[in-house]
Amino acid sequence: MPRAPRTGTPSKQRKHLKTASAAAKEKREKENIPAVPLSTPPPRPNARILADNVLLRSQVQRLKSAKKNAVKRENRLRKKVQELECKTKDAREELKKATAHGEAEVRAVLKKKREDELGWRRRLAEAKHLVDQAKYKLAWSNGELKKKISDLSQLRGALRLANRQLNRRKDALMRATNGSRSAKHVLRMQAKRGRAYKTELRCIARAMVSSGCKEGKVGDLMQGIARVFGIDLDRAISRRTVRRAILEGLVASQVQLGAEMKLTSGIPDLLIEDRRNLETIVHIGVYDALRDRVMTTFLATLGLYQNLRCLHVAGITVDLTWRERLLSLSNLEELTLDGCEILPRDGSVLRIRSGA
Repeated sequence: MPRAPRTGTPSKQRKHLKTASAAAKEKREKENIPAVPLSTPPPRPNARILADNVLLRSQVQRLKSAKKNAVKRENRLRKKVQELECKTKDAREELKKATAHGEAEVRAVLKKKREDELGWRRRLAEAKHLVDQAKYKLAWSNGELKKKISDLSQLRGALRLANRQLNRRKDALMRATNGSRSAKHVLRMQAKRGRAYKTELRCIARAMVSSGCKEGKVGDLMQGIARVFGIDLDRAISRRTVRRAILEGLVASQVQLGAEMKLTSGIPDLLIEDRRNLETIVHIGVYDALRDRVMTTFLATLGLYQNLRCLHVAGITVDLTWRERLLSLSNLEELTLDGCEILPRDGSVLRIRSGA
């Protein structure tokens, strides 16, 4: 809009402006219009305002680019959210299917377990029934066993009574056969002296066992022999007592004899037989028997000593067997015979001596 040309002097112009402004003020007050200077000249831009304007523009550009990036990021996030929602939906469907399948499997397993449990309970009931039957049979068997044992004890008692009756009848028959006088002369003999059996009976029992009699038959046999001679033993020796008698009379005596012969240092008794000094007169019979056995064993095994070079023998009889054994020793260089009896024969012993 073109400006009106200025007229008049500056003072008049200022006065006109003041009058116009006052009139405008009054009009505004009447119409309640805010005061706006009508002829206010626009501010002149300076460097600071321009710099602020440039800064604001750059900030606005950055905000716009940030807004644009935020919109892009929001779009990407929305896409990701949509993808996640799709995946979540698929996962829910799969989970639903898997849950249904798992529930079906669990139901099948539980059903099978219930069936197995019912089967085991049925088997357990059958086993309990069998156990009850076995217990009943065992109780019945125990009762039968006790009954059999009582019957056996009764039969044994009856057998003892029958044996006693048989013995009494045998005695009665013997008295009837031999007459009443022989019954008066029957000798009653006690087998025990105090609480132990008599020494004579124990010796007889050992002799019977050594002769081949059984240990359990010794008592009855002794009673029978005693009856033959008119002696009535009051009791029969038992098998256990016979075994104790054997241990104390046979085995123990042999062990004692061996210990004495081993540990005795020598008891000279001035008894000389065949130039042998017998040092134990108590066991002279055993000594001779033992010496004969040793010499017999030595003669039987003499042919095995082929490396024997020197031999000293005393108190033997050199017979044909000895000659053959001595001739079989090829390495024998020296032979000494002390107090030996040599049976006459040509050459053999003389050649051995000359070879020595």
